[in-house]
Amino acid sequence: MNKKNSTQVGGDHYMNMGVAPWDVIDTWPAELQVGYHQGNALKYIMRAGDKGDAVQDFRKAEHCLAKLIEVLEAHRGNA
Repeated sequence: MNKKNSTQVGGDHYMNMGVAPWDVIDTWPAELQVGYHQGNALKYIMRAGDKGDAVQDFRKAEHCLAKLIEVLEAHRGNA
């Protein structure tokens, strides 16, 4: 399991699944993983505060960006 996959911001619903969404995303080609994590971060930034606490949404975006960096670093020179 990758480092960022072992944490979740705003609950534990994904961590309680047998296979969490990010574990599936990790099986995709690097360029698809990058696009997914970029899009997810953008989603949380754009909706910040609309569904609840804006700070929590920005923390979720930060978590997605940290995962994106993890993916980019893992595939540096391979993608």
